[in-house]
Amino acid sequence: MSFLNRHKSFGKYSFIFGILLTLSKMKKFDVSLVENDHEKYSTIEIIVANGKYFGGGMLASPDSNIEDGLLDVHILKPVSWIKFIVQLRSLINGEYIKKGYSFDFKSDKIYIEGKGIRVEMDGETVVRLPVRIYTGKRKVDFIVL
Repeated sequence: MSFLNRHKSFGKYSFIFGILLTLSKMKKFDVSLVENDHEKYSTIEIIVANGKYFGGGMLASPDSNIEDGLLDVHILKPVSWIKFIVQLRSLINGEYIKKGYSFDFKSDKIYIEGKGIRVEMDGETVVRLPVRIYTGKRKVDFIVL
């Protein structure tokens, strides 16, 4: 059960409260993107999106188009917890991309390597890295390795 579902008593602020609690536990981690010649990144979160919104209306990937056959990948640059709180509004409204707080690209597939990092889908932990995600004919396939 996701944090949001467990704390509905906060009403419309459940998502914001969930973000703040999650942020307090976030740590920088290293990943490699295989399709990008094993390019390595240090990050606090990777967003792989097919649509624009998630998490109670958060505009996570403003330029995503579910019909273009591409995944929009946003690798958030690591910052201190306090700086992340300051940037939180730009994460909620999608401005973080324009402000340069992430590395961004589009691809029809992505293979992410890392050690034991949780992978969430709709707020639920589904697997741990490594993971391969790719688009098909108007669908997204998710393969756990």
